[in-house]
Amino acid sequence: QDIDEAMGPTHIWPGTHTEYFCSFYKPRMLGPVDPYYTDNPPELMTVKAGDAVLMDTRVMHCGGLNNSKMDRMLLHFSFETQGQINAPSGKISAQQSPWSSLGGKKHYLG
Repeated sequence: QDIDEAMGPTHIWPGTHTEYFCSFYKPRMLGPVDPYYTDNPPELMTVKAGDAVLMDTRVMHCGGLNNSKMDRMLLHFSFETQGQINAPSGKISAQQSPWSSLGGKKHYLG
């Protein structure tokens, strides 16, 4: 299913998954009225049928308002490391990146 702006795609705020942001800024935020949201417009995850969005769940995100007459479909799953005391910093090198093996190419499902 294509998701366009009228369907209320997921909104994300890139960079909000970093160790600094998670430990310093997020605990001090004022909820939905925090100026961060108006000062930093979100990226809208508009996608075509078969596309996949992979993201760190620490990234601030929310669903947008669906103004269309269609239901928005979503398949969500997550992975977790058991026994991990401290969350990773969000910084990885090119050698550690799980995307290195993809050679910078986009891959689509379906």
